[in-house]
Amino acid sequence: MREDVLQVDPAEVVAAASAATRHFGGVPTRTAAESLVATLEKAALTSMLRVLQRHGVLDDPTRTYPTANVVAAARVAQRHVPLVGRWLRALADAGWISREADSYGGTPPVGSGAESAAWDAAHRQWIEGGFGGPAFLTYLRHNAECLDGLLTGDIAAAMLLFPEGRTELADAVYRDTATARFLNETIAGAVCRLGVSGAPRVLEVGAGTCATSEVVLTRAASCGIGLRYTATDVSRFFLSTGRARLPGARFAMLDFNRSPIVQGFPPRSADIIVAAGALNAARDVDAAVRGLARLLTPGGWLLVSEPTREHVEILASQAFMMDPPLDVRARTATSFLDCAQWAAVFAGAGLGLRATLPAEDHALAPLGQRLFLVQAPDTTKSTPGPAA
Repeated sequence: MREDVLQVDPAEVVAAASAATRHFGGVPTRTAAESLVATLEKAALTSMLRVLQRHGVLDDPTRTYPTANVVAAARVAQRHVPLVGRWLRALADAGWISREADSYGGTPPVGSGAESAAWDAAHRQWIEGGFGGPAFLTYLRHNAECLDGLLTGDIAAAMLLFPEGRTELADAVYRDTATARFLNETIAGAVCRLGVSGAPRVLEVGAGTCATSEVVLTRAASCGIGLRYTATDVSRFFLSTGRARLPGARFAMLDFNRSPIVQGFPPRSADIIVAAGALNAARDVDAAVRGLARLLTPGGWLLVSEPTREHVEILASQAFMMDPPLDVRARTATSFLDCAQWAAVFAGAGLGLRATLPAEDHALAPLGQRLFLVQAPDTTKSTPGPAA
């Protein structure tokens, strides 16, 4: 299949990905997106501050509170201590509390009414702006209500996303929001353009609920394009769920925190690799991408969708499921890489970044989610010798 993939001009792949959003429908306005980001951040910060203040810290404007005291008062589980450090920096960066070295100044107590009003505003803007159904905001608010238990580890964050082992809520999070629909459609557009000349071998890593897989395979089938699709995940739970949804796909276990080669995936065995919102869970993103790059055929494509800024609402929800990173995020005390950092990761793996979608001027750009269209070099092409 390698030759067929290489027949496609990279510019055509980018154009097809951009055009695929015709399946997306109406796009919220940029003004609505910018307003939603600010409102969501306010709601999440309010809940963070309030849960800490309920433990008797950060509630006196005349005092400063060392980070260690805040962590101890809230009985924060050891694995979540770095996350609370990010909370405190986020609160300070927003001007809600002051910072002095590793201590933070208090502020007047936040009441339950203010917290409720903040989440009501976020919910209203989400629905009225056309960003998705109510499930996602309800999920975020439920996490905010459970922050005490999440901090101590008494509540498992995964159980809030997959209550009683069901996937309906996760489907709404990864499938039905405006950004999820946009990114899934752009990935499908790129894959379908690459599959016009043949049946490419597609490997999806971190397939999870198969929200992206389902869109890609549905679009391909509607265009008469055959894909040799393998969906992988580190969890057998997700693989069993995926089999019921995607009878035409293959499924396999893959942990991208380890070399795919030693897990039985041969070098140069994938024409296209899809990583939809998965790689932020890698402990070392650089190592994970280098490992995936070894699986690509010459000229093959890596399609990566990721958050590209700090999302305060995620710091109060899904971040509780993330392992502490060992890459640049550990040094910058962040949860996500920005666009420039992702570009450096791809370059370090010997890959070429062909495009980043949506563009900065797109209405959805303020939401801070991007698709990177990345290509492996074609090492089969001969390099011209020096001019005589």
